[in-house]
Amino acid sequence: MNDNNQKNLDSIEKRLNEVEKQLSSQNKRGKRIKFIFFVVLALFLMLFLIGIAQFLKSGS
Repeated sequence: MNDNNQKNLDSIEKRLNEVEKQLSSQNKRGKRIKFIFFVVLALFLMLFLIGIAQFLKSGS
């Protein structure tokens, strides 16, 4: 009986470790996606502001 409980505990611990690994890899992916999104947004805003500056400069 005690041996059976130890096997169950070992299998539960293995599954817990696997789930933790999956969660950490998903978290890394989320951080990468956020970083890429902010880089694209920053580039867009920079180009937008350059376009406004050129428009104002040519109008005067």
